[in-house]
Amino acid sequence: MAQSGGPRGVAERYNAYAHSSSAEPIAAVEKRTDGELTGELFEVIAEGHLTQPTFIYDFPTGISPLSKQKPDDPSLTERFELFIAGMEIANGFSELNDPVDQERRFRAQVEKGGQDMPKDRRRGYWNRPAGDVADGFPCDSRGDSVSASARRGRAGRGAS
Repeated sequence: MAQSGGPRGVAERYNAYAHSSSAEPIAAVEKRTDGELTGELFEVIAEGHLTQPTFIYDFPTGISPLSKQKPDDPSLTERFELFIAGMEIANGFSELNDPVDQERRFRAQVEKGGQDMPKDRRRGYWNRPAGDVADGFPCDSRGDSVSASARRGRAGRGAS
């Protein structure tokens, strides 16, 4: 996005093209951050053309609220996505586990109307440093994957 005007300039030029070619323009360009515009431009311009297996990495912090920032460039995060045949197949990132940074980013997202503050967050509970694995299985109320719940259920109540 190093072209004249940065992501905002590119989005405005894309919108001029979109209006003349009946493509869907990017809404509210003036209200979006550079990171949000970069993400939107990627989706409308490039994503559908990634036919060969392709990893995209270093996503803008503004569209990656749960990802750790890169130590050498806080405008980017440690996040990747794998695309094959124009579809997103995988999404991975280094999980943000700094409770102060997590609260700051989440509050900023809520203020922009992104989502409501969850009840546990309103009471001041933020993630402690931890690890996690996204296995693609639905989770139970304890946050365990269904497969882990099933194993625990066979072992009897209270077993972990």
